[in-house]
Amino acid sequence: MKRFTLLFGILAGALIFSVEVQARSDVRPVSFGALSGWNKDNLSASYAAFRRSCRVMMKARWRKTIYGGSRDDWRAACNKALKGGSKISSSSARRFFEHYFSPVEIRSNSSMFTGYFEPEIDGSRKPSREYPVTIYRKPKDLVSLSKSAAKKYGMPYGRKTASGVKPYYTRKQIEQGALKGKGLELIWLKDWADAFFL
Repeated sequence: MKRFTLLFGILAGALIFSVEVQARSDVRPVSFGALSGWNKDNLSASYAAFRRSCRVMMKARWRKTIYGGSRDDWRAACNKALKGGSKISSSSARRFFEHYFSPVEIRSNSSMFTGYFEPEIDGSRKPSREYPVTIYRKPKDLVSLSKSAAKKYGMPYGRKTASGVKPYYTRKQIEQGALKGKGLELIWLKDWADAFFL
């Protein structure tokens, strides 16, 4: 079995992931120069994301996952990243990835990759006309129900009250102020669309 590593830059944050694949005819190594935008992209954010991942991967309780590899597979690259600074230049990040990773081309007709989108949304610590939409922290009276309780009440979550568990406020009720004034406010956003995507 040969090990190939895929390096993908997605949005500004970029995603990096390692994949173990059997040596097969539809997978072939390529040069970094063959990656579109490789020499122009700012890879500092990709390096920072990789470094954050290393903090998790190097912990004793981290287990091997499908396509994730083992701790030993990542140790050399992670040790180097964790010993270095959290912020490096794009050119230094490029050299780092070129040293520890190998890009491949997968020429299969069908493939599936999963990624995560991390939105960056403007917010304010104080409400104003520009930032009227409140984002709340988890209320203390919001409880997860056991399987038997969920079956009994017909819901997986509920609101703990003196008289028992009741359905929690709906999104509409929350938007209309059901949680207002309870000290749960975290931040205020510009509009409901931002809140929805958050």
